[in-house]
Amino acid sequence: MARRRKRDAVFAVFRPKHPYLPGTEILRQVDVDAVADELGLEAAGETDGKAGAPPADGRSLSAKEREIIGEVRGVWELTIQGARRAHDAYRGRFASLTADTDVEELLGEPKAVAITLKQAARDERDRLVTEYAHVRETRAELDRFKRREGIERPPAEDQHVITKVALLAIAALAELVVNTSIFAGGDEFGFVGAITKVVVIPIVNIGGCWLWTHWLARNILARPLWRKATGVLGIALTGAWLICLNLAVAHWRDSAAAAMNIDAAQFSLENALRQPFHLRSFQSWGLFMVGCFAGVVAIFEGWNWTDPHPGYGRRAKQARGAAELWGADRQSAIDRLHLLAEESIAALKDAQRRAELAMAERPDLAAKVASLDEDLRAYGDHLRYVGDELTQRYRQANVRARGGDAPPQFQRPLEFALEAPSLSPLSASPGRTVTGRLSRAIHEITQALDAACSQIPLMTELDAEAAR
Repeated sequence: MARRRKRDAVFAVFRPKHPYLPGTEILRQVDVDAVADELGLEAAGETDGKAGAPPADGRSLSAKEREIIGEVRGVWELTIQGARRAHDAYRGRFASLTADTDVEELLGEPKAVAITLKQAARDERDRLVTEYAHVRETRAELDRFKRREGIERPPAEDQHVITKVALLAIAALAELVVNTSIFAGGDEFGFVGAITKVVVIPIVNIGGCWLWTHWLARNILARPLWRKATGVLGIALTGAWLICLNLAVAHWRDSAAAAMNIDAAQFSLENALRQPFHLRSFQSWGLFMVGCFAGVVAIFEGWNWTDPHPGYGRRAKQARGAAELWGADRQSAIDRLHLLAEESIAALKDAQRRAELAMAERPDLAAKVASLDEDLRAYGDHLRYVGDELTQRYRQANVRARGGDAPPQFQRPLEFALEAPSLSPLSASPGRTVTGRLSRAIHEITQALDAACSQIPLMTELDAEAAR
């Protein structure tokens, strides 16, 4: 236990000199004065000298000399253990920094990506060919309809829905404003009462003209006779609706100063039936003309809401929508192929970065191992110097106290047997070339991507195949 406590005292005065690894002290500097004081060399030398120890036989060592040898060798053995641990850590790190795996990835990944892209392109092509059947069916249905109906023109372009609604809204607003201003004088609540009572007139006028035109009158363009008869009926109904409704409203304006009551409505209906075009005021004619204008706008919109030929616009829209959807799916297929290539290129960039870091760090590790071996041998010389200095202090005190000649063994230095272990060097050979491999790999993947994208069919190609 006493020996262990003294060894701890030796460690207490050491200072880190070569921090090869974080948190690790391998080689330590020794403070000779502090160690000599801790071991009490001068006092021990005087005591041994007075006692005539060691004997002058030329061979024997004193207990203190053997203690000095033990202390120096103890420090050396612990230093060797630390050096071996550091060397093993460097070797492990050195072995993990091989670039072979990353270089192999740079060499082999383009071929694997090319196979993956080729298979993905084949799957995408099969899917698009299957989806093209729906496009072909809608186009075939449209062609059959055009032959059956004798249509040779392309479908009419639809107005934007905002344009359609805006025209109908303007017509309804104009009629509502005119009706309100004219009928307001016959209502006890003025404009507010007139609006609540005449708002139904534009709705019935515009809505009826639009519905009869869109649902019935356009059938006159169809080939079947029953549908043409329906179209004639629709035209007659639309015209009668437009004229009769607006005449009835105008006669209502003439009756009883446009009073909004049942008697006025009954009187106006009788006048409309007896003398339909006999209006007594300019305001009534104006009201009739504004109502007819709004109705004509509704007829125009009902006729041209879609292609005038019944069923043509719907089938053309279905065929166009199927083709657009197929085109969007084709673009999505190409985007997926590009995503596969981009992910592979990103992985190759990471591999090259790891390989370059490994190639750059390996020479530094090899240099550290070589430096560790060199410094370890120099540290052995340092410990011999420390041991010789401690021995001389003990022997000088011993000779002074002895009062006679020094023992002959005092002329020889102590043997510490500090043998340095062999630390195998690390060979930081140039290794495999990394530079330029990434650009070649990206070029190969780009070529594979182009080849894969060329397998994605165009609609014109499928049309040509279907035509054959």
